[in-house]
Amino acid sequence: MISRRFIGSSLIVLASASLAIFLIYQPQIIRFLEMFVSADGEIRPDGVRQINYLVLLLLTLVGILGAMLIKSEDDPWRSRVKQTFLSDPFCYAYQTWFTPKYVLFTSTLIGLFLIIHIRLYDPASRLFAILYLEDGIFESLTPILMLVSMILLALSVPILWRDSELRKYRNLLSAIYI
Repeated sequence: MISRRFIGSSLIVLASASLAIFLIYQPQIIRFLEMFVSADGEIRPDGVRQINYLVLLLLTLVGILGAMLIKSEDDPWRSRVKQTFLSDPFCYAYQTWFTPKYVLFTSTLIGLFLIIHIRLYDPASRLFAILYLEDGIFESLTPILMLVSMILLALSVPILWRDSELRKYRNLLSAIYI
């Protein structure tokens, strides 16, 4: 059986090597994409910027996953992660999946996704045009994700307000969630 530490180390090495290869061979990769992927046979500087963001984001995520797999072998770290992500000290009395802490993490991830996809958007570039078409994937996904965030917020704020132990922090926590 392959250990998580070995897989994590392999992912970190893979991300580092891929980054080095991408930085060295970026012009050739761009030419390859122009010849075989681009509809008009040309990728403008804005498209190159989008590709750079996408590659760096992907390799960063692979590296973070590798580091987390390495750290998952460490029992104190694993217990801290469980305590941080799987318990909610604000609302320990409520046994629901949408605790305020879960809602805060989920909404934060949704917000980061929206920021990243807006950062990749460039109307002058046709590289990701299919994703940003009128009535396309991201145009439909953005309001859906905003609606999910609002529903999670609507489910968690009443829980915060019902908890008598949070009386001093209700307004602050509600403002943070909103």
